[in-house]
Amino acid sequence: MTVSQGIGYDFMFFLLIAAGLLMAFLAARTIGRRHHRWMQKRHPERTEPATDSTSYLVSSALALLGLLIGFTFSMAVERFNERRIAVTLEANAISTVYARAGLFKEPFASQLQANIARYATDRRDFVAAGEDIEKLDLVAKDAGEAQAEIWAIMKAALGDKDAAALTTATLTSMNEMFDLASTRQALIEAHIPFMVMAVLIGFALATAYLLGYGSAHERQKHNAATTMVFALVAIAIALIVDLDRPRLGFIKVDQDPMERVIVSVNPTKVTADGP
Repeated sequence: MTVSQGIGYDFMFFLLIAAGLLMAFLAARTIGRRHHRWMQKRHPERTEPATDSTSYLVSSALALLGLLIGFTFSMAVERFNERRIAVTLEANAISTVYARAGLFKEPFASQLQANIARYATDRRDFVAAGEDIEKLDLVAKDAGEAQAEIWAIMKAALGDKDAAALTTATLTSMNEMFDLASTRQALIEAHIPFMVMAVLIGFALATAYLLGYGSAHERQKHNAATTMVFALVAIAIALIVDLDRPRLGFIKVDQDPMERVIVSVNPTKVTADGP
């Protein structure tokens, strides 16, 4: 699926987060080892720490880290599913309004349907614009104009006595269509609380420090194994961040429901995938 920033940009977003976290974890492990050696030099009379107690501490920290990752990942997936459902609901609402607009007399029917088709395209493009502020402003402005035009035409159309029977159903559908746009915007802007992510990353760094401190006295440092563990943790956290940022990264909500609506209301319109 092609998006506004491109697959390379999306992959780099994920890769930079994972690589940055991995470097931070490796640095924390190194600090832990050096701290252990410094403590040995400062207190040479102390014996080597008990391996069992150190292992218990590291195991407990890793277990708690796993719980934190699972909890945070669950939050990110739940928000992702909410965004996915919202796309389908908005697409259905637009399709319903478009169909009911065709029941009005001309020229109201064709004017309403043309502006609804324009609005549907703007809604697709608003999500596909990613983090491009200029594109977001242009699309938002055009969508606002289309929305105002729809209301103006609807007001004129409902002045016709023959359209009285369509008033309630059509207005309800239109309100739902515009309300779902606001709901989707709120879901896009809803992120995992900063403190939750800060605690997760901070706990991962502390675990890396404990692992480095506990392994400093061992002859076998297990560098490859611990680096692999840190890499997996970094990938997991980067995946959470990717899920939590719907406009960035390569995990994006499928826009196929909106694409199908755009094709159905305007078959000649060339469509493009969005995140």
